[in-house]
Amino acid sequence: MRRLALLTILLAPITAQAQDAFCNGLRQIVQAAAQDFAELPQGTHYLHGSVNERRAVAPPVQGGPPRAVYYAVMLRDNSPRAFTLADGHMRSLQTDITRCLPQAQASGVGSNDRGSFQTWTLERAVVGLRREDSRGFASSTEIEVSITSRW
Repeated sequence: MRRLALLTILLAPITAQAQDAFCNGLRQIVQAAAQDFAELPQGTHYLHGSVNERRAVAPPVQGGPPRAVYYAVMLRDNSPRAFTLADGHMRSLQTDITRCLPQAQASGVGSNDRGSFQTWTLERAVVGLRREDSRGFASSTEIEVSITSRW
């Protein structure tokens, strides 16, 4: 019992540092959305725990202009435990994004036959969290955070 208590005390600062690193990176990307992420150096991982990060241009929606998007894959797993692992990871990311961006307007969680999604709307950016499950012969799960400029 003492070992568990000691382990909990020792791991608490590491968890807090990881959460702070995630928040700092997310805020930096959200701030850079106003300039289409031009001020962010290429090839750098900004979101702590990401598997892959990239930029793209989203096609126009309803006649609007194209928008810059920053994508970060937070989980990609094709193992038998993927779905169970993804549930906890998705909840953790929802909590972290809400905590990191208290001024954001959160949408409800939506879902379809392939997964679930949620958005947080800010003045100059929309943060999205998407989980996609592929079931069948080659089942896999992916969780992705996207930050889209709102110009």
